[in-house]
Formats: sequence, structure tokens, C-alpha cells
Amino acid sequence: MGCEECKRLNEQLKNERTKYLHMTNGELYRLACSFLHQMLAKLGKKELEGWRGSGDLSEEEIKDRIAKHVKKGDPVDVANYCVFWWALLQEKEENNASDESTGA
Repeated sequence: MGCEECKRLNEQLKNERTKYLHMTNGELYRLACSFLHQMLAKLGKKELEGWRGSGDLSEEEIKDRIAKHVKKGDPVDVANYCVFWWALLQEKEENNASDESTGA
């Protein structure tokens, strides 16, 4: 990405941050709920098409898909894959804690 593109994106993000900084908690909550609804709707649609989740994806595969959807400009899929990544990290953390408590 060239310098001009970085400047443009940074300016766009600055404008977005400014817009959301002035939101009340209730407005931000409604925005987050709306986004979550979009995430769940997209996952539901994929499930109806036969998709069965991300359980068979490695951490690297999830990161690759996040990058792919960032390039596509699809924040809903980015967020969904981020949730899958977060869940994978939580599972690893729980497994490590369990191993430590059992002395494994």
C-alpha cells in the first residue's frame, strides 16, 4: 500500500473515530448490536448452505482468511473470523491452564 493510500485510510479512520467518540453508550450499544446481528445473520446463511464452522481451521488458516476478507472489504466476515480466532486462543489458554493445574 502506497503512502498516499495510507494517508487516505488514516484520514478516513480519523473521521470515523471522531464520529464514534461522540456517541453515547446507548448509541454505541445499538451500533454493536446491529453489527452482531449482521455477523449472526451471515453465519446463519452459511450454515444453511452447509458450512459447519471453523473447528477444522488452524490458527494460520484463520489469520489468512481474516487478511483475505480485509482485502475484500468485508468487515462482517473479518469480525466472524476474529471471533473464531479468539475462541481458538481461549481454548488454547484453557488447555494450558488445565495442563498446569494437573502438572502435565
